[in-house]
Amino acid sequence: MFHSVVGEKKQKKHCLRWSLALCLLLLFVAGPLLKGGTADAAPANEATPAEVLAVLNASRGAKGLPALEWDESLAYCAGVRAQEISVRFSHVRPGGHAWYTVDPDIQYGENLMYTTNSSDASNVFAVWISSPAHRALFYDAYYRTAAIARYESGGTDYWVIEFGY
Repeated sequence: MFHSVVGEKKQKKHCLRWSLALCLLLLFVAGPLLKGGTADAAPANEATPAEVLAVLNASRGAKGLPALEWDESLAYCAGVRAQEISVRFSHVRPGGHAWYTVDPDIQYGENLMYTTNSSDASNVFAVWISSPAHRALFYDAYYRTAAIARYESGGTDYWVIEFGY
């Protein structure tokens, strides 16, 4: 078997490039989730997505509706969308595609909101529920799963809830 030092250096360089590319990809994909796409990601003194979902579920319960279960796949979608709406506040994604194209197999409803006061979950929910269109989705009896994400940019908190069946 022939062994080449030059070939070994090229192989190490190639592996280093792939390792760097993989790290950058992980940062790009996981970055939004770490900052705003998980139930626990929120600065101190600010509402978490899990707290907002708890307030929503209490409100649904008061109306005789079942609680929405947290869905990790929807949490990923919500995290992506929360970051996207900080760039383009719309149900149309920055690339021009519909909101549900993050994962069309599981996304069936979406509410967006932004605020500069995310001090507690009740406040976040109150801002959201003040819209008749948002209220309709919050109280849709057919939804069974949901996930919420928050993304902060420039002092504004962008909130997304994704609904599923």
